[in-house]
Amino acid sequence: MPGLKEAAWDFEPDGPKVYAPRNNSVAQAVIELMRTREPGETPFSYVRPQLSLTQRQFARLKEDLAKAASNVATALHELGVLYKVEGRDRATKGFLVKVA
Repeated sequence: MPGLKEAAWDFEPDGPKVYAPRNNSVAQAVIELMRTREPGETPFSYVRPQLSLTQRQFARLKEDLAKAASNVATALHELGVLYKVEGRDRATKGFLVKVA
């Protein structure tokens, strides 16, 4: 076709990619557990069996709690719950401490 001009379109056949945030049921479960707990230390050796967490879920939870800016850490901080770690290497023990 003579005189045909091609123009680029800003078009995606499936539309733009939208990433929906996932519902982190582990985080919600920890928040609910700590909401009902009395003030004091709650060891992770209590939390894991109470919530029936897998090894992977438990590891991710500890990673999220170590990041002060994570959603679960922020929500727990609003409840007056702090994440505390004692010891090193294999002797490491983690606690959730409710102060209020």
